[in-house]
Amino acid sequence: MADGDTFGFRVKCFVGGDLRTIFDTTPDSGDMAQQLVFENQYMQISTKTDSDSVFHGLGIRENSFQIPEGDNITFWNRDPKGVKEDTNMYGSHPYYMQLTPGDKAEGEFPFTQHGVALLNSNAMDVFMPGNGNDRLTFRTIGGELDFLFFAGETPLEVTQAYQRTVGLPYFPPRWSFGYHQSAWEYFSIEELYDVIDNFIASDIPLDTITTDIVVMQNNEDFTLQNALFPPAEMADLMVYLREHDQHYVMIIDPGLHTRDGYAPYERLLESGSYVKCWGDEDPVVNSCWPGEVAFYDFYDPKSQENWKNELLEFYSSTEGVHFDGIWADMNEPATMCNGECSFGTKRCTTPKTEEQNLLDYPPYAPGSHNGLYMAWQTLDASSRHPYLGLYHYDAHQMFARYEVIPTVAAVEQTRMLNDHVTRHIVNDTPASTSRAMVIMRSTYLGSGHIAAGTWLGDNHSTYEDLAASLPLILQAQMLGFSLTGPDSCGFMGDATGELCARWLTLGAFYPFLRDHTSIGTARQEPYQFGEEVSAMVSKAIHLRYSIMPYLYSNVYEMHAVGGSVWKPLHFVFPSVFTQYQGTIDEQVMVGDSITVCPVLEEGADVVDCVFPVEGAPWCPLDQSGECQSSLSATIDAPLGIVPAYLRAGTAMLTQESGASLMGTLNNPYHLALSPYAPSAVGQTRTSTFYLDDGESFSSLEGGNGAVLKATITTSCISTDRMVVTYTVDHYDTQLPVPALESVDYYGPVSEWSVVIAQGEGAFSGTVTTRNKPLGEFPLSLTEDWTVEIEY
Repeated sequence: MADGDTFGFRVKCFVGGDLRTIFDTTPDSGDMAQQLVFENQYMQISTKTDSDSVFHGLGIRENSFQIPEGDNITFWNRDPKGVKEDTNMYGSHPYYMQLTPGDKAEGEFPFTQHGVALLNSNAMDVFMPGNGNDRLTFRTIGGELDFLFFAGETPLEVTQAYQRTVGLPYFPPRWSFGYHQSAWEYFSIEELYDVIDNFIASDIPLDTITTDIVVMQNNEDFTLQNALFPPAEMADLMVYLREHDQHYVMIIDPGLHTRDGYAPYERLLESGSYVKCWGDEDPVVNSCWPGEVAFYDFYDPKSQENWKNELLEFYSSTEGVHFDGIWADMNEPATMCNGECSFGTKRCTTPKTEEQNLLDYPPYAPGSHNGLYMAWQTLDASSRHPYLGLYHYDAHQMFARYEVIPTVAAVEQTRMLNDHVTRHIVNDTPASTSRAMVIMRSTYLGSGHIAAGTWLGDNHSTYEDLAASLPLILQAQMLGFSLTGPDSCGFMGDATGELCARWLTLGAFYPFLRDHTSIGTARQEPYQFGEEVSAMVSKAIHLRYSIMPYLYSNVYEMHAVGGSVWKPLHFVFPSVFTQYQGTIDEQVMVGDSITVCPVLEEGADVVDCVFPVEGAPWCPLDQSGECQSSLSATIDAPLGIVPAYLRAGTAMLTQESGASLMGTLNNPYHLALSPYAPSAVGQTRTSTFYLDDGESFSSLEGGNGAVLKATITTSCISTDRMVVTYTVDHYDTQLPVPALESVDYYGPVSEWSVVIAQGEGAFSGTVTTRNKPLGEFPLSLTEDWTVEIEY
């Protein structure tokens, strides 16, 4: 619409059955602060919002999952040098979901929701409504104002629509969801053996050892420090790990040391495809861990191919190592100087033009309210990416994306060169690639589609950062990262045994579980804190591995159709949106069937939990303690216990735990059943069970990895009876599938009866214990069956 000298537009769509305005840029009374502005190096657009709306998204920040009113958010990927409250971390995600309470309080969803994404990768500020201002405003210094809008009947539908558009989440290999142990201070190969052996002695499952830059010679990519990590001994370590079904992940940084004689750098110069000075053909040089470093122009396909080949060469070389996954760090890119710097002869000697100076110091600088500027600990914005003719000003935010794409391609290829992988592959004609574990730091819209995930930054060993992990994971999962989590026990500072026990027992439910600590801090492997803490962590990680069929199936669903594994309570139970809004950052749903309410305060041994749906039993996941049927309760939570409850009406497949996830593939299955509330007659719930070899790309998506996919439906047929129906949707017969060997009842009564039918067989009986072994009548998971219980 036009009105005098003002211009604005409205976007309307059907939300909750009604035609609603979801984006309204029309200014009020000609207020210039609300005007649409489209100038060189400055664009502004704002939308009116409802005063009672809440917002989620807009990056991954240490703050509430609900964006605070009046918040100012800056998008310009940088290393914040430690996780800081209310500071955007390493990625830029100009996407938000808006929830607005509606006039449908009697319905299932008492609010409407929609999503808005701005496809703009230049530096920007976003100003949230609040403090008397009803506008949400974007201010960016380049690119276009290219918006996408998403509507849905539920938050899940909005999330799925967003993820389908930017790319559905990558599906990592199964072992990625096991326990990862890392430390910056692993200074020798003997220490790595010691860690592995101590995990075995402590009966703590372990899937992955990760090393930091110490393993490199002079901190240089594609090298090993020969004195402490000799290549031949590293090769022996890889064999030792694989004998235990374990894995090795190494760190990689994008900056290549400019040292004469360093082959990767010489190949970079020979290629001519690198980030160049503003006025000549020399590489821009900055400082990072090895010293002076230069960077590939990853926008150039030739650079991507060269980077991939460096990884493949290092994997295959007798001077390298057979890594299983990659930790892509420092790829904002982050540097030690603010703009170009050199310890020797200055490279970029041509003076900058006026235009180039305006790139480094634009008239409007996003983040200036926090004292930041464009080159803060990164490259000059006037540096050139020659392939597309871009300045770093326009290329910065996507730098990591184009580094990670060839990194993932390299790992997918190396996995099939690994005997440890191929022995798990059950296909007659295996593919040339397999799923990759690549965890990245710097991210943008859709980054979760191209790689396994992202970890949540250089946090601290404090209860504040333990608590912050919940909203951080919720944000990252909503944005499409299937594998995400913090450095458990904290990266900076010394963790106590109590903190680490609290952290790792909560971490048993994280999508990505890694214990990692900085140089100069106390070691924090769980066994370092004594037998009591070690036993607590052992129990928690074994519980994680036992529910892996459920977690893995949820991750597959997130990959296949979108959504998230971790969800705030109100995404599953909308009634808590207003009633228990204070719990949004303190309790989560893991899938739709498990709720977790951890202790987040030092010295506390009780915690308040919300149990949505009054009268419906929520039963302890570890089968200890009492079921809860009230809307909320204060729960005893001594050290070593994280209250986790199974939702009423749940049928969940579990599996016997083991020392590693890949080592449990052939372990027997069990069926965990939680009864409905008496008032739930006629209700049903449906979930998916997904199983594959843990490595291959699925046959359901054009790959040739063997798959079993089934639907599990529970039905409440009377006040004290439920039926579970298991239906096989797809089965590739070459996939070995262990049998279901017991039915486990999680309900509040001491006696229950069960009737089981599969094919021509049948079994019935009354049970006085929680667990019913099926003995001579194990159920096949490759055929349909039903289980009826009376309680």
